[in-house]
Amino acid sequence: MQCYCGSGLSFADCCEPLILGQCSPPSAEALMRSRYSAYASQNYDYILKTYSADQRAGLSAEALEEAAASSQWLALRIEATTSASQNHPEQVQFCAYYREQGQLCQLRETSNFVVEHGEWRYRDGVIAPDSGPVKWPRNQSCFCGSGLKYKRCHAR
Repeated sequence: MQCYCGSGLSFADCCEPLILGQCSPPSAEALMRSRYSAYASQNYDYILKTYSADQRAGLSAEALEEAAASSQWLALRIEATTSASQNHPEQVQFCAYYREQGQLCQLRETSNFVVEHGEWRYRDGVIAPDSGPVKWPRNQSCFCGSGLKYKRCHAR
């Protein structure tokens, strides 16, 4: 089975070892990809664990699961990564496609990552204003990168 994050690797060789705690993400982008895969595979304990300490304090795995219950995650596209500087954390800009109540949606976000106790953690992010429901043209290539037209891929 290919990894949910769209890396082209198998899940077992990509995000699964991170989610299972067998190793740590080597970069902010690897953490972003593994968090997406955890949402897609409904591993809310991992998602909670990978929040920064200040963000994790007000959350629970149950609350994360409840918030994502109606979402089916379909594809992830990493748009950019920015190295940390003195005034800014490491950032990953991405677009995640999902289906909610039969409607195709996108989540575009610039996420901020920090290192805590030698481990990458998600701190927070800024959601782009064009996030939400999208109308994908049926004859355009599918957002997932399959090479198929949308009508022959995720529109089914």
